Amino acid sequence: MDHDLVFFGELFLRTFSYWWVIIPAIFIGLIVGALPGFSAANTIIILLPLTLAMAPEVGLTFMVALYASSRMGAGIPAILFNIPGTAGAAATPLDGYPMTKKGRGQQALTMSFVASIAGGLFTTIIALVALPWLSQVAYYLHSVEMIVIMFFGISLIATIAAKDTLKGLIACFFGLMIGFIG
Repeated sequence: MDHDLVFFGELFLRTFSYWWVIIPAIFIGLIVGALPGFSAANTIIILLPLTLAMAPEVGLTFMVALYASSRMGAGIPAILFNIPGTAGAAATPLDGYPMTKKGRGQQALTMSFVASIAGGLFTTIIALVALPWLSQVAYYLHSVEMIVIMFFGISLIATIAAKDTLKGLIACFFGLMIGFIG
């Protein structure tokens, strides 16, 4: 367990020496992410052959920067042209495009980028703090406990729909059926 933390700490400290990979990945991700219909996964798949010549940690750093920046770039056409390029940017035109029509498009883009960066940093810090504890919990879970956790999640969703529990269960199982596709 401790050697995993040492590895992640060393990788975090060495990440600053990988700026030669991070900066181009950010620019490529922003440009490709701004293309409507081009998802972050498509971007990684197309540029995956570039990582074959890299060391594993450098390639992973490249793909993470590419993924995050292409998700951030998906908000550009949503704000400027009212065309959400991906499902993740579907709510962005609701506030961003009216700001663009009022002449405040640059402010909308800045707010979108700052929110994306802050959210990414926050979740990364939370994940780094919680991963050691979650890995210990997952080590003790077996298939029976996993099924109990799944049913707990389903019942939690049903109880959140407090007005009608049956409708909540039906919606939950309908969502599970949609999730099984593909």
